[in-house]
Amino acid sequence: DEVGRADGQVKLRGLRVELGEIDAVLTAHPDVAAFVSAVRDGQLVGYLVPAAGRAPVVADVLASGADRLPEYMIPTATIVLDELPLTDNGKLDRKALPEPAISVADRREPVGPEETAMCELFAAALRIDVTEVGADDDFFVLGGDSIMSITLVNAARRRGITIGPRDVFQWRTPAALAQIAEFAQEQVDDGPGPR
Repeated sequence: DEVGRADGQVKLRGLRVELGEIDAVLTAHPDVAAFVSAVRDGQLVGYLVPAAGRAPVVADVLASGADRLPEYMIPTATIVLDELPLTDNGKLDRKALPEPAISVADRREPVGPEETAMCELFAAALRIDVTEVGADDDFFVLGGDSIMSITLVNAARRRGITIGPRDVFQWRTPAALAQIAEFAQEQVDDGPGPR
Protein backbone atom coordinates (compact mmCIF):
# COMPACT_ATOMS: atom_id res chain seq x y z
CA ASP A 1 0.00 0.00 0.00
CA GLU A 2 2.44 2.61 -1.20
CA VAL A 3 1.50 6.21 -0.64
CA GLY A 4 0.68 7.83 -3.96
CA ARG A 5 -0.19 6.33 -7.29
CA ALA A 6 1.58 3.58 -9.20
CA ASP A 7 3.18 6.15 -11.51
CA GLY A 8 5.13 7.57 -8.59
CA GLN A 9 2.97 10.62 -7.94
CA VAL A 10 2.83 11.62 -4.28
CA LYS A 11 1.59 14.58 -2.24
CA LEU A 12 4.13 16.56 -0.22
CA ARG A 13 2.92 19.54 1.85
CA GLY A 14 -0.17 19.67 -0.34
CA LEU A 15 1.84 19.78 -3.58
CA ARG A 16 1.77 17.08 -6.24
CA VAL A 17 5.24 15.59 -6.71
CA GLU A 18 6.18 13.35 -9.66
CA LEU A 19 8.93 11.07 -8.36
CA GLY A 20 9.57 9.63 -11.82
CA GLU A 21 10.18 13.09 -13.27
CA ILE A 22 12.67 13.96 -10.50
CA ASP A 23 14.49 10.66 -11.05
CA ALA A 24 14.66 11.11 -14.83
CA VAL A 25 16.02 14.68 -14.61
CA LEU A 26 18.68 13.92 -11.98
CA THR A 27 19.74 10.58 -13.47
CA ALA A 28 20.58 12.54 -16.65
CA HIS A 29 23.56 14.12 -14.84
CA PRO A 30 26.81 12.64 -16.29
CA ASP A 31 28.14 11.70 -12.83
CA VAL A 32 25.00 9.74 -11.91
CA ALA A 33 24.27 6.08 -12.75
CA ALA A 34 20.90 6.07 -10.99
CA PHE A 35 18.81 8.48 -8.93
CA VAL A 36 15.68 7.54 -7.03
CA SER A 37 13.54 9.82 -4.90
CA ALA A 38 11.10 8.97 -2.12
CA VAL A 39 9.09 10.80 0.53
CA ARG A 40 10.26 9.93 4.05
CA ASP A 41 8.79 11.52 7.20
CA GLY A 42 7.42 14.45 5.25
CA GLN A 43 10.61 15.26 3.38
CA LEU A 44 11.76 14.48 -0.14
CA VAL A 45 14.83 12.24 -0.02
CA GLY A 46 17.08 11.35 -2.95
CA TYR A 47 19.19 8.20 -3.35
CA LEU A 48 22.13 8.59 -5.72
CA VAL A 49 24.30 5.88 -7.24
CA PRO A 50 27.46 7.42 -8.82
CA ALA A 51 28.42 6.56 -12.39
CA ALA A 52 31.47 4.27 -12.65
CA GLY A 53 34.67 6.12 -11.83
CA ARG A 54 32.82 9.33 -10.91
CA ALA A 55 32.53 11.10 -7.56
CA PRO A 56 29.48 13.33 -7.94
CA VAL A 57 29.07 16.44 -5.80
CA VAL A 58 25.49 16.18 -4.54
CA ALA A 59 24.96 19.97 -4.62
CA ASP A 60 26.00 20.07 -8.30
CA VAL A 61 23.65 17.22 -9.21
CA LEU A 62 20.73 18.93 -7.46
CA ALA A 63 21.62 22.29 -9.01
CA SER A 64 21.53 20.66 -12.46
CA GLY A 65 17.86 19.86 -11.88
CA ALA A 66 16.97 23.31 -10.55
CA ASP A 67 16.32 24.70 -14.03
CA ARG A 68 13.96 21.87 -15.00
CA LEU A 69 12.19 21.07 -11.74
CA PRO A 70 10.19 23.29 -9.38
CA GLU A 71 11.94 24.03 -6.10
CA TYR A 72 9.71 21.71 -4.03
CA MET A 73 10.70 18.77 -6.28
CA ILE A 74 14.42 19.06 -5.44
CA PRO A 75 15.27 16.54 -2.66
CA THR A 76 16.11 18.15 0.68
CA ALA A 77 18.32 15.22 1.73
CA THR A 78 20.38 13.01 -0.56
CA ILE A 79 22.05 9.72 0.35
CA VAL A 80 24.81 8.29 -1.83
CA LEU A 81 24.61 4.50 -2.25
CA ASP A 82 26.89 1.96 -3.93
CA GLU A 83 23.82 0.38 -5.50
CA LEU A 84 20.05 0.52 -5.19
CA PRO A 85 18.33 -2.25 -3.18
CA LEU A 86 16.37 -4.60 -5.44
CA THR A 87 13.62 -7.15 -4.80
CA ASP A 88 14.05 -10.81 -5.83
CA ASN A 89 12.48 -10.06 -9.22
CA GLY A 90 14.89 -7.19 -9.92
CA LYS A 91 12.60 -4.24 -9.15
CA LEU A 92 13.56 -1.34 -6.88
CA ASP A 93 12.89 -2.26 -3.25
CA ARG A 94 11.64 1.09 -1.91
CA LYS A 95 11.15 -0.29 1.61
CA ALA A 96 14.86 -1.18 1.79
CA LEU A 97 16.03 2.37 1.03
CA PRO A 98 17.80 3.75 4.13
CA GLU A 99 16.21 6.47 6.27
CA PRO A 100 18.00 9.84 6.26
CA ALA A 101 19.81 10.32 9.54
CA ILE A 102 18.85 13.69 10.96
CA SER A 103 18.89 13.86 14.72
CA VAL A 104 18.79 16.71 17.19
CA ALA A 105 21.97 15.33 18.77
CA ASP A 106 23.84 16.10 15.55
CA ARG A 107 22.65 19.71 15.48
CA ARG A 108 25.61 22.10 15.47
CA GLU A 109 25.35 25.31 17.46
CA PRO A 110 26.13 28.48 15.49
CA VAL A 111 29.66 29.90 15.82
CA GLY A 112 30.20 33.65 15.65
CA PRO A 113 27.78 36.53 15.08
CA GLU A 114 27.13 35.77 11.39
CA GLU A 115 26.00 32.15 11.92
CA THR A 116 24.01 33.20 15.00
CA ALA A 117 22.26 35.95 13.01
CA MET A 118 21.42 33.54 10.17
CA CYS A 119 19.99 30.96 12.63
CA GLU A 120 17.81 33.71 14.15
CA LEU A 121 16.64 34.76 10.67
CA PHE A 122 15.85 31.14 9.73
CA ALA A 123 13.80 30.71 12.91
CA ALA A 124 11.88 33.95 12.30
CA ALA A 125 11.13 33.13 8.65
CA LEU A 126 10.08 29.56 9.51
CA ARG A 127 8.17 30.67 12.65
CA ILE A 128 9.97 28.13 14.82
CA ASP A 129 12.07 28.48 17.97
CA VAL A 130 15.70 29.42 17.35
CA THR A 131 16.74 26.34 19.39
CA GLU A 132 15.29 24.21 16.56
CA VAL A 133 17.77 25.64 14.03
CA GLY A 134 21.34 24.32 13.84
CA ALA A 135 24.10 26.01 11.85
CA ASP A 136 24.12 23.16 9.31
CA ASP A 137 20.34 22.66 9.06
CA ASP A 138 18.76 22.84 5.61
CA PHE A 139 16.17 25.63 5.24
CA PHE A 140 13.87 23.40 3.16
CA VAL A 141 14.18 20.35 5.45
CA LEU A 142 13.09 22.62 8.31
CA GLY A 143 9.89 23.34 6.38
CA GLY A 144 10.88 26.34 4.27
CA ASP A 145 9.48 27.04 0.81
CA SER A 146 10.00 29.67 -1.90
CA ILE A 147 7.69 32.22 -0.19
CA MET A 148 9.52 31.80 3.13
CA SER A 149 12.88 32.14 1.37
CA ILE A 150 11.84 35.62 0.18
CA THR A 151 10.76 36.47 3.76
CA LEU A 152 14.21 35.33 4.91
CA VAL A 153 16.02 37.42 2.27
CA ASN A 154 14.02 40.56 3.14
CA ALA A 155 14.56 40.10 6.88
CA ALA A 156 18.31 39.58 6.27
CA ARG A 157 18.51 42.80 4.20
CA ARG A 158 16.84 44.75 7.02
CA ARG A 159 19.72 43.58 9.23
CA GLY A 160 22.34 44.59 6.67
CA ILE A 161 22.97 41.03 5.45
CA THR A 162 22.85 40.73 1.66
CA ILE A 163 21.65 37.37 0.26
CA GLY A 164 19.30 36.57 -2.61
CA PRO A 165 16.50 33.97 -2.96
CA ARG A 166 18.74 31.91 -5.26
CA ASP A 167 21.44 31.88 -2.55
CA VAL A 168 18.96 30.38 -0.08
CA PHE A 169 18.06 27.70 -2.61
CA GLN A 170 21.69 26.95 -3.45
CA TRP A 171 23.38 27.19 -0.04
CA ARG A 172 20.43 26.24 2.21
CA THR A 173 22.13 26.34 5.67
CA PRO A 174 22.82 29.20 8.11
CA ALA A 175 26.56 28.39 8.05
CA ALA A 176 26.86 28.45 4.25
CA LEU A 177 24.71 31.56 3.89
CA ALA A 178 26.67 33.31 6.67
CA GLN A 179 29.86 32.65 4.67
CA ILE A 180 28.59 34.15 1.43
CA ALA A 181 26.84 37.01 3.22
CA GLU A 182 30.03 37.77 5.11
CA PHE A 183 31.89 37.70 1.81
CA ALA A 184 29.58 40.36 0.39
CA GLN A 185 30.29 42.51 3.44
CA GLU A 186 34.08 42.06 3.08
CA GLN A 187 33.90 43.23 -0.53
CA VAL A 188 32.43 46.49 0.76
CA ASP A 189 34.92 46.77 3.65
CA ASP A 190 37.94 46.18 1.42
CA GLY A 191 37.02 48.94 -1.01
CA PRO A 192 39.29 51.95 -1.50
CA GLY A 193 39.05 54.51 1.25
CA PRO A 194 41.10 56.32 3.88
CA ARG A 195 43.01 54.04 6.21
